[in-house]
Amino acid sequence: MDLEEISQNHPRLKRGIEHENKRLAGCSFITVETRYEVDIDGLMESVQLHDGFADEVLAIAYLKELSDKTLASHHSTWIEDDAYYTESENKITRWSRIAATQDYGYGGYNRFSFYVKKVKGPEIIGPKFYSMFPGKERELFNYLCGQGPG
Repeated sequence: MDLEEISQNHPRLKRGIEHENKRLAGCSFITVETRYEVDIDGLMESVQLHDGFADEVLAIAYLKELSDKTLASHHSTWIEDDAYYTESENKITRWSRIAATQDYGYGGYNRFSFYVKKVKGPEIIGPKFYSMFPGKERELFNYLCGQGPG
């Protein structure tokens, strides 16, 4: 799926991209969450862009707090915490948490991944950004279509 090409003929996607570029303008680091959730209803995958920051340390602190709130809101228990690491090529700081849930007598499995991604340029959301999420084009499309007016 080529989101850049699709956005030319898809007004909601185009508005979402414009909205997110405006919202994150001037930021050097953006915070991103991906979710892979399996429960009695099936599988749900999603991507969400949370906030932008000028400083990487602040962005990481924000996501650490967000990940703790995510755990609490899902009434889950962390069963694994990946060590933090940085991918130098794209300047990505990443960590993942796997949560186990017990809801309604059915065991679920959730993987929440939190990223701090280095970005630059006036157009943050574009081809270079999409390439940071291989295999997540549909999730990005769904997220971006839900942003911006109307």
